[in-house]
Amino acid sequence: MSTMKMAAMVLVLATVLFSGCQKTPPPPPVVKGMSTPPAIVKHTPSPSPAASVRGLPPPASPASPRRVAVRQLAPEGVFYLLERIAITNDSGVIGELPGTKVTLVTGGETKMQVTDGERTFEVTPAQVTNDLGLAASARKSDETSQAAAASAASKEIDEAARKRQMEFIRSAEPGKRPKRP
Repeated sequence: MSTMKMAAMVLVLATVLFSGCQKTPPPPPVVKGMSTPPAIVKHTPSPSPAASVRGLPPPASPASPRRVAVRQLAPEGVFYLLERIAITNDSGVIGELPGTKVTLVTGGETKMQVTDGERTFEVTPAQVTNDLGLAASARKSDETSQAAAASAASKEIDEAARKRQMEFIRSAEPGKRPKRP
């Protein structure tokens, strides 16, 4: 092996060895009148981009607290509807909306008698919840879908009215007699 190659290898080896070394910082200077020396701040390198490429999660920060979802439950015997319930009676059909508060009258494995304060009706355990967050979500979802349905219906009505108006205008052209609706 030539001397040039040998010198290059020694230089590369020395660079690799010294770059991996870390010196500990010297102790901070003691200042007169100071009872304790200032704290040494240790540098922690950020995770390498290669770690995320390999699919490894970044290390957890010890200072980041874990968030735990706490469910808020209704008092014993109080439930909220998760879906629309149709109640038939002598005068017709009444609809109860998702999120409506109901109170347990009697309960069983497959059917429950509940009341909304005015009417008593039957539901299954899958149609009610005592989780306040889930009840609020059911109500919000129903309100959103009702608003979307109302908007779509309004657009259809407007479009039909516009078509009728255009037909009337076309039929009123000179030489054509307008049609009466």
